[in-house]
Amino acid sequence: MDFTVDTMCGRLVSYLRFCGYDTEYIEQREAGDRAAIADELESAGRTLITRDHTFASMADRAILLTEVTLDEQLRSLSAHGVHLSLPAEPIRCGRCNGELDEVVEAHIEPPEYVPTDLDEELYRCRSCGQYFWRGSHWDSVNNRLDSVLPPEE
Repeated sequence: MDFTVDTMCGRLVSYLRFCGYDTEYIEQREAGDRAAIADELESAGRTLITRDHTFASMADRAILLTEVTLDEQLRSLSAHGVHLSLPAEPIRCGRCNGELDEVVEAHIEPPEYVPTDLDEELYRCRSCGQYFWRGSHWDSVNNRLDSVLPPEE
């Protein structure tokens, strides 16, 4: 399932990407012609996630959220059948939605923001070049998902 999330649900974007979903984000300045965006979503096979009733009614596939807080929105997505759990290895860039590759070349020196004592695998986005690893932010996302979603059977 591929998603497009509008600005009304923007906090969901990184969670969906961390869970491995191809997730585009429509910022307010890009959302001018909602009918054209809805047509693009249909041809791309994407599901719209929004809190805007009118926008949701324009799209063939839409999840209309009424909830305001992130935790409530995560619960609602789960109730709509969206599987929300972190994969064993990161798949998507939380920043730009690009695909990640594991960094295996020993000769590549990552930028300063990457910890030098990293015990985790290192990944790099194919699109924007950002480096990722399963650190405290990964743990924070995982803990939030565990705390707000019902346990899987």
